[in-house]
Amino acid sequence: EDRRQLLREIGDLRAKRSPYGQIGLSLRSRDGVEGLDRLDGIEAPVEIGFPATEAGRFKFRAVPVSLEAGTLSGRSLPLFGTLGLATALASANGEDTTTITSRRISQSESGVALGLGYEVGDFRADFGTSPLGFPVETLVGGVNWRPSVGQTSFKIDVARRSVTDSLLSYAGARDPGTGLVWGGVTKTGGRLDVAYDLGRYGVYGNGSYYLLDGQHLPENSVVEIGGGLYARAVERRSMRLTYGLNLTAFGYDKNLRRFSFGHGGYFSPQSYFAVSVPVEWEGYYNRFSYRIGGAIGIQAFREDGAGYYPSDVGLSDAYTAALELADPELQLQGGYNSKQSTGIGFSFGGQFEYLLDPNLAAGARLSIDNARDYQEGSELGYL
Repeated sequence: EDRRQLLREIGDLRAKRSPYGQIGLSLRSRDGVEGLDRLDGIEAPVEIGFPATEAGRFKFRAVPVSLEAGTLSGRSLPLFGTLGLATALASANGEDTTTITSRRISQSESGVALGLGYEVGDFRADFGTSPLGFPVETLVGGVNWRPSVGQTSFKIDVARRSVTDSLLSYAGARDPGTGLVWGGVTKTGGRLDVAYDLGRYGVYGNGSYYLLDGQHLPENSVVEIGGGLYARAVERRSMRLTYGLNLTAFGYDKNLRRFSFGHGGYFSPQSYFAVSVPVEWEGYYNRFSYRIGGAIGIQAFREDGAGYYPSDVGLSDAYTAALELADPELQLQGGYNSKQSTGIGFSFGGQFEYLLDPNLAAGARLSIDNARDYQEGSELGYL
């Protein structure tokens, strides 16, 4: 046992000063309305790293990404872009609306994200792009520092990242009515995590603030706080079993979760609260290592009502006027209603890795959860 532990530590030290390569294939599926918030994605990340001259290590990453949201059709059409306004105007003018309501619009995008990173000790930094080839392309990146003072550890993260909730929020989309591109949301801000480890017990807390923006979208912001405690039911050199209690609360300034022009297609409730009991089991046996975890609890959120076109007063006024003259049988909405929901929240995930030889490892990660008003599953295999 001592010999295996020593070999692992030697291997970790050697790995930090050696070049490496990694390839993978990731699958992701989120439920929802076809053409709107449903999302299937495939990523094939490729990463290479090499030691710097003095200290640390540089890494380069390329990630081909393919997204598929399905085909927009039927009653979903007026909920996308300015098609609701086009339908209302056609009806108000006595024109045939079937040329609009009978359309079928495929929602899919692909691109390649590029990034360059540097890491040394507890410090990480990266800079890159959202996938090039998407309707909206932008710069992303961040810095991460994880210092420790005695039994207290900190994690400081300042970053600009893409919001990947939907095809609209991640890639952006082109409005069939005006031809304008909108969406492509990024969140920019910082997060602080603090943990105090007492050996078999510990407590932690976190807080964050982010500004969210995208093309032809109103600015938004979110504040999040959380915390909890944990205990180690079993702790051995080759295995650890941990359980705890976790609390999470956050709120956005504006509700922009919809898909008409000016909405961002990302979950943005005005208040969200969740309490859960997480359990994690991790360890290794010879060449095989694993980490399995899950959580179950209660989640509740509230969303404000929202207008159809929050970023453009002119579009909103035109839509309101056209609705008064449009055919009621079209069942066009005047806006989005507020919503409150309380239910069970759960998550489950696992990571497994096998050392094929001293220089080659194969691994997999999988997860499923229904947090934040959706259900999503993902799988990743890598070498």
